[in-house]
Amino acid sequence: MSKKGSHECCLAVALECDCRVEQFGLLMEGLEGEKMDIVESMGFGHLKHLSGQAMNKELGYWLMTRVQCVLGIPKGERLVPLQMDDTNRAEIDVAKDYVMGEEVDVEKYRVAFLVVLLGMFLCPTTNFSILASDLTPALCAAEEAKQYDWCSFVLDFLLRRARAFSHSFDKDGYAVGCGGCTYFLVVFYPDRLRWPPVRWGEYPRVKVFDKDLLKNVAEADRRNSGDFGKTKVANHIGEVIRTEVRVVVDVVSRLLGERIINRPGM
Repeated sequence: MSKKGSHECCLAVALECDCRVEQFGLLMEGLEGEKMDIVESMGFGHLKHLSGQAMNKELGYWLMTRVQCVLGIPKGERLVPLQMDDTNRAEIDVAKDYVMGEEVDVEKYRVAFLVVLLGMFLCPTTNFSILASDLTPALCAAEEAKQYDWCSFVLDFLLRRARAFSHSFDKDGYAVGCGGCTYFLVVFYPDRLRWPPVRWGEYPRVKVFDKDLLKNVAEADRRNSGDFGKTKVANHIGEVIRTEVRVVVDVVSRLLGERIINRPGM
């Protein structure tokens, strides 16, 4: 196996995307009442749409080999903290137990939920038990989470992990794991393909691309080799809009044609 450039071989190795969509979706499904009110007050209520979702990990891995208003999370004016004096690291499973437990102290619950959210979904790493040290400062933003720019924070983290992934992939021809929110890529990708847009203009996109739709996307985009990239990518948003217009014109033309054909005396 070539050490460089063979994207076709990427599915032949043991793969692991660290973004645990299914598990986090189950957790969100179990939140209700006061717990869900707290999550919504933090600005993460749209993530309830992850309930019952799943991600094609092969497609997520494949997209990471090509990385150069999907989730509906807050994009406030304040930057998420990146430094703090406290060097203690949070245990994800402990926080998860608290989130799903009976006790609900609002301040503690916000921090615990943020630990689980970052560690399992938004900024996961290969270490499933302990939150990454560079994420610990972000916990300071739990109380006023809505005021912080989580979109940029999550994207920056994903790009850092993508660079590390690319380094391993280019060097060895494969990478064992890919951290960061690869689910973002899996949802972002279909909107950039040359096919009729799906419920265009509806946000966040996480509401639109459910498990079955993402499965269909992966199957339609899979090459005979087992790799992905069969469908061409639109060069820019104008091309996507033109595709939608062509579909509308085609439908209207068919309707008009049927009316002409069915007119009395014809």
